[in-house]
Amino acid sequence: MQGKFSKGDRVIIKAFENKIGIIDGEPREAKGRLLYPVSTDPAQASSYYPEDSLEKFIPPKSVEQLLKTKEFSDVGEFIHGLIYKKLEKPLSDNIYTFYSSRTEFQVHQFKPVLKFLNTAKQRLLLADEVGLGKTIEAGIIITEISARLGELPRVLIVCPSMLTQKWEKEMKKRFSLYFNILKRNDFIEFLQRYSEYGEAEKVKGIITLQTIRSNSVDAI
Repeated sequence: MQGKFSKGDRVIIKAFENKIGIIDGEPREAKGRLLYPVSTDPAQASSYYPEDSLEKFIPPKSVEQLLKTKEFSDVGEFIHGLIYKKLEKPLSDNIYTFYSSRTEFQVHQFKPVLKFLNTAKQRLLLADEVGLGKTIEAGIIITEISARLGELPRVLIVCPSMLTQKWEKEMKKRFSLYFNILKRNDFIEFLQRYSEYGEAEKVKGIITLQTIRSNSVDAI
């Protein structure tokens, strides 16, 4: 049977209070109907829904688009939208995972996450001296962003080969974050799946610098 949805599509689950999810696999046929695996929470397994209970999600127009077409909402909708935006993006100077890591508190290790949250593009280079806790600083940033946005679907740690085990153990021990150490073929397969399915693909991996620099990866 030919379905009207594909892996990676964002859909509205009409029978689930119009909750939004993403189709993260291929449909299966049952009793003449197509059932699609829909994920609404990256931390939980997908649930299957019949095609007629799903509707393609169309993102709302941005403020810029509404202004260009001279479309305006009423006061009530504006207030609801304003409250939602305040809840959607918590205050940048509040650390919501302050007590979540199993580490000894060091003030300097929280400075990077505050700087990261206050930068427009949220990019940061950690260049502390050896022994000051760059691994912990990175873990704090990952857990803080996860607390604000939900579990991150894709996190890739790139490090020298001699440090892969250290990163894997520290993330698990200090932050309860579980990463797989990726070999070259694992990473190539992920890149191919991501190229095909986009946002539906997830990965939490640790990979070596040598692997990233290899010609076979560059060719993807």
